Amino acid sequence: MLVGQTASAAVASLAVGSQSVTVSPMESTSYQVTATGSGVSEILFDVSGLPAGVTWSFDANPVQTPDSDWTTNSTLTLTTSSETVPGVYPFTVTATPDDLSLPASAPGTLVVLIATTVAVSSSANPEVYGNDLIFTATVSASGPGTPTGTVTLMDGGVFLGSSV
Repeated sequence: MLVGQTASAAVASLAVGSQSVTVSPMESTSYQVTATGSGVSEILFDVSGLPAGVTWSFDANPVQTPDSDWTTNSTLTLTTSSETVPGVYPFTVTATPDDLSLPASAPGTLVVLIATTVAVSSSANPEVYGNDLIFTATVSASGPGTPTGTVTLMDGGVFLGSSV
């Protein structure tokens, strides 16, 4: 008990490891979250701003801390579902002390890719040596969204061509 003194409790800083990560639908990705502070015995992590279809969990939540200066880590796992629309989503992680004083927050970004399937066919099978051969790559979305980008065909490490 402190008499004639003021107790201070705070989460001084919070950092989300790799602030931007990319994930495909129906997959998970993880962030390392580090909080530093002093004078609290427990902190509770929370996440806000995630899109529909994304669930989150921490491997340790709440986290017990010593009463003096401390640094603690917890792994945040974000899991997308078939309902998660592809896009770029900023989110916020908050660490709140058990006495509700001086919480801290940190930004993160979740990039959800479009789920795709790729089919490749050739103009001749079997190919006759010396004749031209045309490859066709068909890229389809297997969920919400429209695929964009370039298809590059390789034979091992040898470049064969790319989409036009």
